[in-house]
Amino acid sequence: MVPGSLAFLVVGIATILVHPVPSFAQNGVTPGQTRIYSTIYSVGGEWDLSGDVNHNATVNVQYRIQGASAWKSALPLVRVDNTYNGNGFAGSILFLNPDTTYEVVLNLSDPDGGAENRILTVATRLLPMLPTGGRTFHVVPGSGGGDGSVTNPFKGIATAQAVAHPRDIFLVHAGSYSGRPTFSVPGVARNYIVWKGAGDGEALFVDGLNFGASHVWVEGLTVRNQAYATFSLNCPSDVRSRRVARTTIPSPTTASPVSLMGSPRLAPTWTSLVTTSSTSPTTASKPTTAGPMSAFGGTAFTTLITTDSVFSPRPARPGTSSATRS
Repeated sequence: MVPGSLAFLVVGIATILVHPVPSFAQNGVTPGQTRIYSTIYSVGGEWDLSGDVNHNATVNVQYRIQGASAWKSALPLVRVDNTYNGNGFAGSILFLNPDTTYEVVLNLSDPDGGAENRILTVATRLLPMLPTGGRTFHVVPGSGGGDGSVTNPFKGIATAQAVAHPRDIFLVHAGSYSGRPTFSVPGVARNYIVWKGAGDGEALFVDGLNFGASHVWVEGLTVRNQAYATFSLNCPSDVRSRRVARTTIPSPTTASPVSLMGSPRLAPTWTSLVTTSSTSPTTASKPTTAGPMSAFGGTAFTTLITTDSVFSPRPARPGTSSATRS
């Protein structure tokens, strides 16, 4: 071999090593972790992956009520490239029954290699209902005292919380409640601790309020003129809020009142609030239900949207905060 040819061969090999040709293995898919989560009427799923550089992998979806014989087809999962969550597939199955266990089959395939089937089981959430069989107490503004009766109500939220147990209903009477109380005593699944406006006037929480416990139900309370009307602490789950669906859109320079008044209709109305910081009128989009609770107000435009409002966040990924401002 002549010296010139040898030099050309060496340069060619070095070029291949520095700039490798895309391989079959990169196009083939390697399945990773799957996750599934639910709301009252839907379930969502994610499937992490690596490879599939040419994006020709697919995930078909079938589902059925656990124990049923027939499978139904759902829309395929969507291919997602995301530097935060990683690469993978994601999608939802909609219009399901509440409080029902489903089996979901995910069928991953790639013509370049890397097929796998996985069967996941998930239960949709219970349609929220006020607990029955518990105690009923009365609360008025104050800083201590009372026994929770009609004639001698608890004075202040902290005093009432000291006796709170699952299924208890606290009727919060009209007045201004100072400070920023945290609802820190949890109920249990399907048996909430309820904080409900008594219906005798506005129960105003002048400094806002916090959620620090799971399985808590809030209804008929009012927060006004707060940048963050609520703040969730330690990622509570299954926090429910029920209010009259109405829209309050003051001028951009006026702080907006936010009312959490209970609906008198027979069928419960579940609502979420969307807060924008726009200085001109905007159309708020409908919030999603598989994620943290929507904002409970603010000093900008506040639009009340009728929807399912269930604060039951998905498990936090590493590096995310355990507190949520609303």
